[in-house]
Amino acid sequence: MAPTTGAITQRNSHTEASLSEEVIAIVTVFQFFASLALALRLWTRLRIQRLRLGADDWVILVAWALDLALGTIIGFQTRYGLGKHIADLPPDIDFITSNILFYAHQPIYYISVSLTKVSIIVFYFKLFPQESYRAFLWVMMVIVILTGVATAVAGVFQCNPIARAWDASIPGTCFNQPALFFANAALNIVEDLILYILPIQILWNMNLPLKQRIALIGIFVVGGLTIIAGIGE
Repeated sequence: MAPTTGAITQRNSHTEASLSEEVIAIVTVFQFFASLALALRLWTRLRIQRLRLGADDWVILVAWALDLALGTIIGFQTRYGLGKHIADLPPDIDFITSNILFYAHQPIYYISVSLTKVSIIVFYFKLFPQESYRAFLWVMMVIVILTGVATAVAGVFQCNPIARAWDASIPGTCFNQPALFFANAALNIVEDLILYILPIQILWNMNLPLKQRIALIGIFVVGGLTIIAGIGE
């Protein structure tokens, strides 16, 4: 999975409609459902189970806040050309601001995705008491954190000087940005696969009726659809 592109590209035809409204609608809908799912999770933990928030809850709260910031930045990007055709833009459009917004949302995206996985891993520590699984989870957590930190740092320092990332007129050099996007996407897909496949065997072997075991595995299978969506991007 890669960040939503902030580049405004030239098209051969001016006949296609602007997609800015669709971008805002998609971001709004997904953030609404993410917020609803988080609210239900916290309600269940605090009001139904009568438990304090755990480390996994606090981590996912931070990831949600970063995702909210990311959606807000993308919304502002539409004011500066995101989703619009070059021919539809006013001559005084502020490309620099658009590029700055795109630059800013990259590390936020990388960290938010990694924190979401960290929250899942912390939850798995509660789910899996076996020492062999816990050792593997520590390894996965280190890999996920290093992926998030490395890609975020790479996003920040993608150009020398840094300002060249949003102003190509500044002399300097930049590394291959699409290569970072593809590398991050590949790492995330592999990490997602491992995290979604890991619990299936344990859940299947739990001392539960067959229907309940199938239902639990079904929940993880549905979650695995996010992997397919990531590959599709």
